Amino acid sequence: MKISIVVPSRNGAPYLRHCLETCLASPDRDLEVVVSDNDSADDTREMVATFSDGRLHYYNTGESLSMRRNFEFALGKATGDYIIFIGDDDGVLKDGLATLRRVLEKYRPDVVNWRHITYKWPHVDYPDSPSVLKFRPQDFFGPLYKRNARKMLDAFFAGARTSYRDAAHIYHGAVSRQLIEKTRARTGDYFMGQSPDIYTGFANLTQMDDFIWIRNPVTIGGESPKSNGAACLKDGKRSSAQAQINKSFIDLAGQDDVVPETDLSLRCLAAHVYANLIRVNETILNGAGEINHRKWRETVLAANDRQEPAVRQRQKDILHAFFAKADPLYVPPPPQPAAEIAPQPDEGAATSAPPAKNKAQRPDLLTVEDARRWIDAVTEEGYLPQKFLPLALPAQALHAFRLRGSMRKNSYQLRKRRKAEQK
Repeated sequence: MKISIVVPSRNGAPYLRHCLETCLASPDRDLEVVVSDNDSADDTREMVATFSDGRLHYYNTGESLSMRRNFEFALGKATGDYIIFIGDDDGVLKDGLATLRRVLEKYRPDVVNWRHITYKWPHVDYPDSPSVLKFRPQDFFGPLYKRNARKMLDAFFAGARTSYRDAAHIYHGAVSRQLIEKTRARTGDYFMGQSPDIYTGFANLTQMDDFIWIRNPVTIGGESPKSNGAACLKDGKRSSAQAQINKSFIDLAGQDDVVPETDLSLRCLAAHVYANLIRVNETILNGAGEINHRKWRETVLAANDRQEPAVRQRQKDILHAFFAKADPLYVPPPPQPAAEIAPQPDEGAATSAPPAKNKAQRPDLLTVEDARRWIDAVTEEGYLPQKFLPLALPAQALHAFRLRGSMRKNSYQLRKRRKAEQK
């Protein structure tokens, strides 16, 4: 059974190199890694050519495509029975991939999702911003859960669930080729939203009964200065490079034959989740789902209210127009006098980092490959998660205890090596 790890990329060579190192660190021979280079202007092609692993396959789109079309192009090059999409600044855990294979071979599910680790790359525009690694020992070696797709989708329709990560996603998730082809048969392309990770999470829920969720990370979610999510959805000030990434994303989406589901200039993740839920309901279910528009509007407006005053005010008119299009019964509020808003600095390179609040700062982990090596050093080999909670939960607690010990030992050895090097 072959697993395909698909990495769509655009001008991300410095990050992609380390991403590929994590993918190819696995000894799994029934594995392929597909790089879909979206007409990059950097040295992506040359960098990938420096790898000699036969499991790695490189493709170039030949022209600049929207993110959606690049994802679709990349999917067409993958040959695996199960397919995982990650970003070019993300990573894969060797032991996590071994665990995933055991789950896939035993249960042959339509989808497996997991709680991934977060790694924040050092920010080139913030000289004093160290890398950050976010995970908890109890997030490893957890139970296996079965989730009912219909109930999950109904919860999204009702607005009771609003995080797209609760859907059955292919981005940092494994999806069977059978389910992909079943979904694609309904709409022509598998990725039919300009936010392909969000759209497919909902689309998958419409075509299956159950899926598996494991509390054991398989991948590392990277957050770098060139991340599309950070560039397009980041609150407040963006660097010049991020502003250009955002502009390119919007411009290329505007050239796509699939019309964006909402205004892509919105810096509000909840609005994009709501818009993709509507699109899936219309394109796959023919409007059969009963969406609680009032609840979703409240969620979107609450998310918008947490943004900076300038962003919040600028987006209100866009959101009200979006609400009116989504729900014919929506009545926009009467216009309010414009509030005084302090002028905001122009977007440009930042010079200092915001105050660090996360205790997981790891300035010694300079790349996602460093993070992968450290995690694999303190964790254990892949295992098969248990479904029976009375056995699974005590085993998880024991593994978490051992993992904390391994982390302390590894940190002690690292400090010892540093002292020796300084002498």
